[in-house]
Amino acid sequence: LSYKWDLDNDGSYEVSGITVTFSAVGRDGPDQQTVNLLVDVGMQTAIDSVTIDIKNVSPTIVSLIGPVNPIEEPGSATLHGTFTDPALDKDNYGGTALWSDGVSTAVAIDGYTFSATRDFPDDHPATGTATDNFIANVTIADEDGGATSQDAAQVTINNVPPTAVIDMVEDEVGNLVGEEIDVILVGLEIDLTASFADVGLLDTHVAAIDWDNGTVDGDFTSSPIEYAHVYSNTGSLQIDVTVTDDDTGTVTVSETLTVVDAIGAVDNVIERLTDFVNDSEKDAQAGNFAQAALDKLAGNKKGRAANGAIDMLRKGNWNAAFIELIMASEELQQADPLTDDNLAILVSQLALTAKSKALELLADAQDNATKPSELKRAKSANELIQQGNQLLESGDMVSAVDAYRKGVSRL
Repeated sequence: LSYKWDLDNDGSYEVSGITVTFSAVGRDGPDQQTVNLLVDVGMQTAIDSVTIDIKNVSPTIVSLIGPVNPIEEPGSATLHGTFTDPALDKDNYGGTALWSDGVSTAVAIDGYTFSATRDFPDDHPATGTATDNFIANVTIADEDGGATSQDAAQVTINNVPPTAVIDMVEDEVGNLVGEEIDVILVGLEIDLTASFADVGLLDTHVAAIDWDNGTVDGDFTSSPIEYAHVYSNTGSLQIDVTVTDDDTGTVTVSETLTVVDAIGAVDNVIERLTDFVNDSEKDAQAGNFAQAALDKLAGNKKGRAANGAIDMLRKGNWNAAFIELIMASEELQQADPLTDDNLAILVSQLALTAKSKALELLADAQDNATKPSELKRAKSANELIQQGNQLLESGDMVSAVDAYRKGVSRL
């Protein structure tokens, strides 16, 4: 017997008796192939055929590797792996990665390797936790509808706390606390500016200011923060600005302040003027003006004569104290153009000293006024103090002190 194949595809065969076994190797399904068998015995032949159904076989994921955990926001996670397919005729493949929070990302395929990358602008905007875990189900599909899926290893995304800074603290005339001036005055407003940022692009925030005197101002949701405060008591106090994001991340930044009364403020100016007067590199004429101002504040004979502004304040001789503040300010205004030490800042501090004391005395008078004449004097004093505030705002420090003096004299 002789056997002859009539095939429309490549194949191989073997003969065993009258049994013919055909193996179609590497064909891609789904497909159908017809095999025709011709039996030729001398002058006699016989022909038969059979149709073979070739089924598609889905690809198989061999490996699936996740990123090194944890990842800090904002970051990206890349999954990569390999797969196989028994079809020798290479299929066209596609894929998706479906993450556990419902987000779907594309899978890039190169040969029999694949990768899937997802960006995380935030750990998770809805959970309110410091760490969030994600799992991706990766699917590889061929062009004939075959697909295989596998879960990747867990991806951990960590929340990153916000950052914050206290940009500046200013007194009422714009002097920078901690840079240009050392102290602030009781009863006068200071202005704080703080800012915060967060690498978590979807985070929301709440900020609060603790003034260290029992007052907390909060519910700031955007940067920068700008807020004013008045201290009613003296002491060393610490401002804390705390910012918390929606994923429990928090940061606190602090600024230490020294709050003083009028005596403390004048004492601070005396210390700074003493350093200036003792500076061997100062301008001689500026030094003379500064020494004259120092005498008006601390007293003549290097403070041994108890006739300076600080002595008058201790004695409660307000009119005399304010006059000494005026004369000291005039001396400093003459010295300021002769030096780079910006003595004008000390002039403004003396003006704020006068305002602080004037407001304190006015508040006492208003609280204790019972007679019409007392109420009238308090009203007149308040009008003059308001004039002093306008002069202070315009930058006329000496005239402002004189207006405060006149207001106090009405009390």
